[in-house]
Amino acid sequence: MSIPVLLLGTMLGGEGEISPVLTQVFAIVMLMIPNLFTVEGGIFMVLLGLIFYIFRTNRKVQFLVLIILSFLAFYTNRTGVQWMMVFAIIPIYFYNGEKGRGDKNFFYIFYPVHIYILYIVASLLH
Repeated sequence: MSIPVLLLGTMLGGEGEISPVLTQVFAIVMLMIPNLFTVEGGIFMVLLGLIFYIFRTNRKVQFLVLIILSFLAFYTNRTGVQWMMVFAIIPIYFYNGEKGRGDKNFFYIFYPVHIYILYIVASLLH
């Protein structure tokens, strides 16, 4: 994102100066445009989704890729919680390709509760 701002600055000002307000406006606009660098999880999560789609019929490859990425996430940031994505293997393993019961209200409770639990576990491990 800083490269377009830098280019804009060199194009507008003869000395490469740009007003701070224009820089902020441009940065906000750039954040609104979807790209691989501002997506949550970064480019690796986009690649994970792509690999999962390519190997949608081969769960063993999906598991292997998820384990490798979880290991890399732990190795690169031992204090982070991203490595816990390895536990996603459990629901992926039991998924049979059919629509569930439709208990969407359950997930309104489950999602925040499991995030709190993961935070507490990560705090205890830290």
